Amino acid sequence: SSDGKRYKLCKLDTALAGTTTAAGQPLVYKTDGVTVTNDVSAGIDNTNPVVAGVVEGVFAQSAGASGSDLKLIYVLIEGPYDAVLTNGDGDITAGMMVRCDGSNDGQVLKFVPTAGNSGEIKASMNSILGWATADDTSDNTVAVWVKPRT
Repeated sequence: SSDGKRYKLCKLDTALAGTTTAAGQPLVYKTDGVTVTNDVSAGIDNTNPVVAGVVEGVFAQSAGASGSDLKLIYVLIEGPYDAVLTNGDGDITAGMMVRCDGSNDGQVLKFVPTAGNSGEIKASMNSILGWATADDTSDNTVAVWVKPRT
């Protein structure tokens, strides 16, 4: 689109953390690679979650896995988003990579790999959501250029 945003249509999980999404939450893939959730423990890998993108609205979880009970949502997979939810550490600055937090559902944290540790970088690639385009704010959000690897 003209604003640089790209979306992917995904199935919303039947068991979300808190039963709904919140605008600005990063979503992770479940093992089928199509269903998304904000619950990192239900994703493919909760240590290094496989990020799908960012949800831009509030959605209740699907009531079932198929038919009229299934919810399909558009997930932002590339482009700017001004208010991605953070873990509240207040330590993200413009230009830093941000990754899905493997300990806190629907949040990101800064990613600063250890110099020379290619194993750490390789293990974390699927959990990187994008790059901060501004410093994080006191309301625990950060502007991000969303561009996950997946």
